[in-house]
Amino acid sequence: MRSYGWTTSGEIVDNEAEVVRRVAAQLDDGEPLRAVARQLNDRGEVTVQGEDVGAAHREAHGDLAAHGG
Repeated sequence: MRSYGWTTSGEIVDNEAEVVRRVAAQLDDGEPLRAVARQLNDRGEVTVQGEDVGAAHREAHGDLAAHGG
């Protein structure tokens, strides 16, 4: 498996790296993680596995909305 923003050989994936930079800036500015994740999903950004942002967390922990979160 590769890390988002990089190829398995360590080369930068430009469009993914831009997403990482934008997310880092938003979090640095104090934007809540949940809001950033929602924006990524709204823009159609997916993980390297092709899932929406947070899918792995929901699978492991259940949908937060179902638990009042």
